[in-house]
Amino acid sequence: MQKLSAQLELASSFAERQKLVVAAAQEASPDELKQIARLLNHKIEAVRLGAIQIFEKARFRPVLRILADATSKRGGQERVFAARAVASMAEPVDRDWLEPIARAWLAEKDEFLRLHGDSLLVALGVPAAAGSGDTATKAAIVPAAQAPAPAPTPSGLPGEGITAVDREARARAIAHLLAQDDPAPMLCTALIETKHPGVRMDLVGALEALGPTRLAEAAPVLLSRGDGDLVALVARALERAVPNLGERALTPLRAVLREARGRLRGHALARAALDDCALEVEADDAIEGMAERVDEVSIETVRRVAAHLEALPGDRRLRFIPKLLEALGRKPRRVLLFAAVLREAWASLRPPRRRELLGILHAAGRARIPSGLGRDELISVAHLYAAVLGPGDAPPATVLDALDRRDEPEVAVAAIEVHRSLATEEAAERLAEYVEEPTVEVRDAARRALIEMKVRHVDIAVGDDGSVAITPAYRTPAGEPLRAGEGVLATDDGVRYALDGDGDPVAEKDTEWGGCRCCKRPRVLIRARGARPTCPRTGLAHLREGERACLERDHPLGGCGVCESVVPLVRAGAVVRCSECGTEHVRVDQRYRPAPRVRSRGAGSSVGVGAGVKPQAGLTLPAPPSPDELKLVEPSIAQAMAANVFLIGGAGDKGWFGSGVIVARAGAQVAVLTNRHVVEDEVDPNHAIVADMRAVTITGEVASAQVVWRAERGLDLALITLTLDQPERVGLAPLQEGACLVGSRLFAIGNPLGLSWSYSSGTVAAFRTDETAQGLPVRYIQSHVAISYGSSGGGLYHEDGHLVGINQRGIDAPGGAQNFAIAMPTVVDALRREQVGFAGAPLAP
Repeated sequence: MQKLSAQLELASSFAERQKLVVAAAQEASPDELKQIARLLNHKIEAVRLGAIQIFEKARFRPVLRILADATSKRGGQERVFAARAVASMAEPVDRDWLEPIARAWLAEKDEFLRLHGDSLLVALGVPAAAGSGDTATKAAIVPAAQAPAPAPTPSGLPGEGITAVDREARARAIAHLLAQDDPAPMLCTALIETKHPGVRMDLVGALEALGPTRLAEAAPVLLSRGDGDLVALVARALERAVPNLGERALTPLRAVLREARGRLRGHALARAALDDCALEVEADDAIEGMAERVDEVSIETVRRVAAHLEALPGDRRLRFIPKLLEALGRKPRRVLLFAAVLREAWASLRPPRRRELLGILHAAGRARIPSGLGRDELISVAHLYAAVLGPGDAPPATVLDALDRRDEPEVAVAAIEVHRSLATEEAAERLAEYVEEPTVEVRDAARRALIEMKVRHVDIAVGDDGSVAITPAYRTPAGEPLRAGEGVLATDDGVRYALDGDGDPVAEKDTEWGGCRCCKRPRVLIRARGARPTCPRTGLAHLREGERACLERDHPLGGCGVCESVVPLVRAGAVVRCSECGTEHVRVDQRYRPAPRVRSRGAGSSVGVGAGVKPQAGLTLPAPPSPDELKLVEPSIAQAMAANVFLIGGAGDKGWFGSGVIVARAGAQVAVLTNRHVVEDEVDPNHAIVADMRAVTITGEVASAQVVWRAERGLDLALITLTLDQPERVGLAPLQEGACLVGSRLFAIGNPLGLSWSYSSGTVAAFRTDETAQGLPVRYIQSHVAISYGSSGGGLYHEDGHLVGINQRGIDAPGGAQNFAIAMPTVVDALRREQVGFAGAPLAP
């Protein structure tokens, strides 16, 4: 919840907040939505508004009374957002307690609150005569005794002021326009011309207030001419209106929706809204296109596609299955949302399609299941696996875990069917646990399954008193009994055995890769092309160490991250490398990964090495852009690339890479600005040491780096110096403060993921001020410029080429990453405050 709160607070536009809202509403479980309800009391209004929108999108009715209460205790946008959510989620069963609230809204001076009051009465099923006459065409009709004094009519022509930034002035202008005949053309014109998110929301709300038919008539021009954000708003409004539209109104919308979906294919927010709307407007026509894109669309849209498919007759449904399976192969865990459809279709599928579906289900059974699966959905998932799986197949571990976390007897009985289909010793032991369940229905189902289950080489006895005895009876092909221990099948003289695909023991020495080390009874390892040997039951990768197999995840060094070697990495002194391809590996996040490498361009090309510096053994140094390549780059970007430095840090057996910016030059020496965390190795949370640093410049020269300054008071800045053979050939990014505004175009140069001298671009989202743990205020630039691991310390530039910040970190979010750079005023202030010098003079005078 803290992460969601921060993301809502940092969202710099309506579009970004909507992406967060849509993602949270689709992915959050009911328990998580209850936790989100605490955000309704957050101190930041943007967070409170986001929480209200999440509940509206998810139709989370448990907060209905809280939101209704907020309409009387809150003001401004929050009050209107809460009222809209209440009107959206209300049902006729709420009439007794919500109708008085709707009447109170109708008596308010706030035009939009009155419009939502009218919508609420409609949702509650209040007859038109008892509500507002013509639903939302004009301001709501209020009993005379309660009617407020009319709002002052704005001066000027109708429509003037409807895009005003001042919300109150805008509300008065919109109310004045709605009182005129046919206000829709002016609303459409204003929607296309304005880019202000708040103005657009109000104008679309006003257009909705004209009624479903008028909205449908106005929608084609907006869908055809609007940008992605506007189209998303209009599509959502249409989606809400579809149930009240007839075929005559829907027919012209279908072609326009198809055109808009093609035009805005790259706009995620618009595409999601258009997909959802298309399912309502042209369900049968849209479903085929949706089926082949279920790996791309939102979870909510996937659920709706599944519901439409489930409603189709069996023969019509089958024609969609091939494209559906193709898409699910790209995102297997979504297959669980189609469990009911695929279970019914299973008997009619041809053998190739069955094999395809089985492969998808095996992958889904090891992946994180989609959140929010309800009881009935989980039971459908279990029924699908029970129908598809056979004896000895890999168990769907994450699915079985999800079933075990539910307490309903019906779910437990469904899980029992899955275990019965697997017919393994492990499945029998799990069924024996179900026999101990307190619910009679579950106990009886488990007993029946054990009585009927036939497991190769395992004897199962179920007593009249409910006792269960499971006895391993494994024998060699020659009939010799095998000793069955935890993770072991062996003869008395120590010959190890593993179970083959049919569940029969075979000697490990007679197999190519041996037996697994992850199961209670070892399975014969299998190896697909380009992969490690894996256990067919768990899918876990293994390595071959001597005559024995070992789990890759348990080996202290692991396997090679470059080649297909099946042997573990080896250590030679302080260097860890692959014994087959020679690639050096460094420790990253508790695992060994290939050291940063970008192969040299062209035959015979080489990387120059500075005096006294030897490239680390096994490491292919990054190759910078050549002079000919730089000629194809915009001058301002090429200048920034020339100032970029690829930094390589190391301490002990650990290694990493980052970025830096050359900001000054004096003779053969240059000064490079970077982040403090790039030049330090954190020994523990309270202690860090200076790492051994090297740098590669635009010329390909490698130089040892001396760390001369690490900022104080928690500021993530550092300065290193290099002595170069060709200092005149590198670029400079002078320390100067230039123009930088919200909306300004920016670009970054750095080495993300070891991809040297990379360019990315975006815009300024916002300026933020935060404090370090030591209380030092730091000015940040929040931007849409993509940065990744390895970008730290690189330069963030204005489009005209001047340096505006030092990239520091990114925050991943459902609606898109937010990236932060330390702004140049903070950098310059720190250099001056701590009197950082270079070549005998202050670096920042």
